[in-house]
Amino acid sequence: MKTLILVRHAKSSWDDSSQDDHARPLNARGLSDAPQMAARLALRVPRPDGIVSSTAVRAHATAHAFAAALEIKEPALMFNTRLYLAHAHTALSLIANFPDAWRTAMYVGHNNGITHLAREIFGAPIEHMPTCSVVRLWWDVPRWRDVMEVPPVRGDFDWPKNDSGQPLAWP
Repeated sequence: MKTLILVRHAKSSWDDSSQDDHARPLNARGLSDAPQMAARLALRVPRPDGIVSSTAVRAHATAHAFAAALEIKEPALMFNTRLYLAHAHTALSLIANFPDAWRTAMYVGHNNGITHLAREIFGAPIEHMPTCSVVRLWWDVPRWRDVMEVPPVRGDFDWPKNDSGQPLAWP
């Protein structure tokens, strides 16, 4: 069984219009949402074997919030420049090469790629992943490269403004 947790980075700041996109930090809402969503996830999941994130400041900060809540330390917390604004197929190629010893992995990325990955490639019944939302997907496969070949057996979706506190689950 393989479990993939997709996290869209938390809300970023647009206060400085001259700032390079890669360097944009989290805004106040992002700084609040990231630890709250991480704590919510930590109540429902076993500790991931690894977190792989974009190198953008906003994704980096989001990944660190989740790593803290899930008690994950380096070297299991990794950053990859290829994931900055990555298209779904770029992210998928990295996911397919996760170590097969990992049963659970997390990917922290950006829209539009992460929503496309969840919805179009993995079939999640969602239209859009808001900032700091979390999609979990489970496959009954032995290797990460196999997740490209079969649909997930189940999934769930949670987002910061989900007042129920319960993720939307499928099938």
